[in-house]
Amino acid sequence: MENKYPILPLVDLVTIHDTKRKPITKSKRISGVYPYYGASGITDYVESYVFDGLFVLLAEDGDNLRTRNTPIAFTAKGKFWVNNHAHVLKGVDDLDTQYICYALQHAEIDSYISGSTRPKITQGDLKKIPVIAPPLKIRHQIAKLVNDFDQKIELNQKTNQTLEKMAQTLFKSWFVDFDPVFDNALAKAGFNLDNLPNEWPETLLQRAKLRLQVLQQNPTLQAQLTQNLSVTSNQQSQAQTSQTKNTHQHFPSEFELTDDPSIGINGWIPKGWDVAALGDKIAVKRGGSPRPIKDFIDTKGLPWTKISDATASQSRFIKKTKEFIKPEGLSKTTLLKKGALILSNSATPGLPKFLDTDACIHDGWLHFPTKEIFSDLYLYQLFLVVRKELVQQGNGSVFTNLKTDILKNHNLIVPNKDILVNFESFIIPIHNQIHAISENIAILTKLRDTLLPKLISGELQIPDGLETAENSITALGSNNE
Repeated sequence: MENKYPILPLVDLVTIHDTKRKPITKSKRISGVYPYYGASGITDYVESYVFDGLFVLLAEDGDNLRTRNTPIAFTAKGKFWVNNHAHVLKGVDDLDTQYICYALQHAEIDSYISGSTRPKITQGDLKKIPVIAPPLKIRHQIAKLVNDFDQKIELNQKTNQTLEKMAQTLFKSWFVDFDPVFDNALAKAGFNLDNLPNEWPETLLQRAKLRLQVLQQNPTLQAQLTQNLSVTSNQQSQAQTSQTKNTHQHFPSEFELTDDPSIGINGWIPKGWDVAALGDKIAVKRGGSPRPIKDFIDTKGLPWTKISDATASQSRFIKKTKEFIKPEGLSKTTLLKKGALILSNSATPGLPKFLDTDACIHDGWLHFPTKEIFSDLYLYQLFLVVRKELVQQGNGSVFTNLKTDILKNHNLIVPNKDILVNFESFIIPIHNQIHAISENIAILTKLRDTLLPKLISGELQIPDGLETAENSITALGSNNE
């Protein structure tokens, strides 16, 4: 791509503030509210700060300089602290500082990285990095437009985070805290703690007390729970075979004690529910890898899902992979269809993701080809809840591999089928909305990343007044087609 603007050494465009950096060893840090930045972002929060304003942080060292798993340049705003693993830069003003950040993300810096074992950009090499330098007015325009993309992407990401919290809150309420069961029990007891079953241990009574405090703030729900008590068994049966709005009618009003104190609430589970090993309810299979894997990796072919593809994704979906596998390697791996649920069992174990494309998985992934009662959406929420417990098994120490037998032998509570069906009616719309927003994020990200190098080089120009308006995205997007 031909540049229409001059190329200048970075030192001619920024002020370098490295002398203000102050690394603090972890043992000497005092916890606080101010971000403590390293080469790839925030690593801690401390009680004080050394910078105040908008700055570009460029990684000084670390493998990420070569792998680019995360951006090597990013902005930090407000009051914060920086250790000596990131260079600190500032442009003419805030908009120019943002432009410098975008330009560095697309700059050719490989020849300015030294060190074979630990990559590093020395300050001497930092100053020489070539940066495309349009006139300041154009740098401002580019920064405004790209910032508009970033804000829209961030808003979508925050919306998805809220939806994820909603999904997890619902799962935890129903299947961990058993809120509907406590609600029904309290209604049966006339919302009087003294009328609860005598055999309940203190743990259940304390939970009931907390739940009663919630119900006392919601008289409408209390009235509905009271009304449920008068529903005949025939009416209740009819309600449970339809898509009723009254979730509580699906849940029991009693608890029973199991032989396993690690299950439910100290061994107490909703009456009528079962306990089973996960492996008795679903098939757990590992992916596969052709050997030696390097002979089968290519720049095209079937998507090859790595753990790094999962950790790079901020959503529950893996939409793309960095690497591909040659067709001749297919017989030695596992090809899954779009929508499949997978669970990491190495590197970053216990991380659930949905494939958003047909893809192959290696033996660092688990998948679930058959399921007796649980859906993928239920399993996804379950894995988020039990992840810490799973990876800490084995004398309580954290290990790097989640063995298949550990997952198969994990005991869990099995709710009644109608409750699981009811859960699906709530969780499917949330899942679909998260997917739709993820698609929008992907479109905005692709358009931004396509336009940015063309804007920086001068191949595309931004009309005056359209730097942050919605129609600028449409106009530039149509010009790019």
